[in-house]
Amino acid sequence: MSSHPGDVTQLLLAWSNGDRDALESLVPVVYGELRHIAVRYFLHERPGHTLQATGLVHEAYLKLVELRYFGGLTIEETAEAMGISPATVKRQWTVARAWLLRDLEGEAQV
Repeated sequence: MSSHPGDVTQLLLAWSNGDRDALESLVPVVYGELRHIAVRYFLHERPGHTLQATGLVHEAYLKLVELRYFGGLTIEETAEAMGISPATVKRQWTVARAWLLRDLEGEAQV
């Protein structure tokens, strides 16, 4: 799955302006991109490792939601702890919240 960063930015802006359809489009795009990155990463790993690309993406989300929500870290503190930029934390935090919201809404409809 290939997307342009501007596409994600436009979807984030539309979602923040109340466009619920933008959320439906955003989550699969970002999730797919993260999974694609993880797959590429694993091409350089030793054979037989146990973590899969999907698991890595889920772990990244959990490590983010855990530091920000349960740990109470600021965006800057989270960035430092994860070794990424504050802008990346902001983007990932927005997507993580969207992913969780979508997942919870799906559970409520079952």
